[in-house]
Amino acid sequence: MLRLIRQSEMLEGPWRNGMGVSWEIASHKEPGAADFSWRFAKARIDRDVPFSIYPGMDRVFMQISGNGLDLEFEGGHVLQVHESNVPHAFACDIPLNCKLRGGPCFDLNLFTTRGVYEAQASVLRLSGMETLDLANIEAVFFALEGSVVLSGQGGAIQLQAGDAAVATLEQVTTVAGNSASLFVGILQHL
Repeated sequence: MLRLIRQSEMLEGPWRNGMGVSWEIASHKEPGAADFSWRFAKARIDRDVPFSIYPGMDRVFMQISGNGLDLEFEGGHVLQVHESNVPHAFACDIPLNCKLRGGPCFDLNLFTTRGVYEAQASVLRLSGMETLDLANIEAVFFALEGSVVLSGQGGAIQLQAGDAAVATLEQVTTVAGNSASLFVGILQHL
């Protein structure tokens, strides 16, 4: 099943630590889980700020606009995010501070509960049609540039830049677009 989520339908809310704003795109909660099992969201970072802590979770983080930032983890590790549309994966339970490199930015975040889901992310630069094998997995999509058509067993949906979609247990999905780019997050249930 393919589900379209228009940019206008994304739910605005504060970060868990109250230090920023995010828009929930989609989430899933396993029966009996205390929190979400996975969550896909867009966020705005306006200033240097600590990130929220999510015990037992992992994150795929990707800047989608802005001049870059540095993520300074407790213990001294620094992740330099100086390009847009490059996914970075890290644990959410290590405290970190974000230092902007020249103004606000927007980013995508795909959170997964460690040991329940595992995420892999990529950016497809489209100039035609590609086929994705999505058997027995879930996937999230975010149109970064241009117009993208996703087709599956349940029909086709069209995403404009800023729109998103969720695929649940599709066998095969085709992705088509010209001069378009698409974030693809694959969620494997463990």
